[in-house]
Amino acid sequence: MIARHLYAPGTTKASRVVTCGRRNRCLWAIKGWIRRRDTESPISKLQPIGESEVARPVLRCDQKTLQKDLTGRVYIVTGANSGVGLETTRQLVRQGGHVVMACRRVEAGEEEAKTFQGLKGSWEVKRLDLAELQSVRDFVKMFSSSHEGLDGLVCNAGAVFMGKEATYTVDGFERTIGVNYLAHFLLTELLLEVLKNTSDSRMVIVSSVVHAGRPTNRPKVHLDDLHYRDRTYRAFDA
Repeated sequence: MIARHLYAPGTTKASRVVTCGRRNRCLWAIKGWIRRRDTESPISKLQPIGESEVARPVLRCDQKTLQKDLTGRVYIVTGANSGVGLETTRQLVRQGGHVVMACRRVEAGEEEAKTFQGLKGSWEVKRLDLAELQSVRDFVKMFSSSHEGLDGLVCNAGAVFMGKEATYTVDGFERTIGVNYLAHFLLTELLLEVLKNTSDSRMVIVSSVVHAGRPTNRPKVHLDDLHYRDRTYRAFDA
């Protein structure tokens, strides 16, 4: 399951939070309300899910949102060559949007993009390696040189790095927090002004509920050893 947080640029509080199963790919509701499958009630009216309850995969976008014309709008999706990122990209392109597919493996992105042929919108595949902050800066420089506005930033890419030893990014960060959090933080910070200057723009942050652990075993953030220099590395704790 994944948690989806929709933020309006210039605010620090999520305007809508949704938890649902991976098979309900509703991340492309950047511009509209997300509603129950069996009702017209907005998500904001739903009751919070308790710790002992399991989120049921019953949430998806309403058809009005899925049919909205996104012609002329520009989006960035990280990790766009597979999974949720790929299907988010596909839906945005289907509705006429232009998507910048930010991928570490450009060739994989280009291969998947072939399946978009015949859809209404357009796309381009650009390199973005979240394990290297200079790659983030280069990506933003490239984007800014060819696009004046940004209607939606979807921070989707993420990974769990298995193994008994911590591995590190080019900049020396433990890879889990470096790739999943710090690089996306920098990407968002560098694009914040263009988002704020684009009318009705949105940011979508994708995260996993795995980080919450179990009620009897909640992972802690160790600010004194954030990058596992002294602690024993455990992938899911990281």
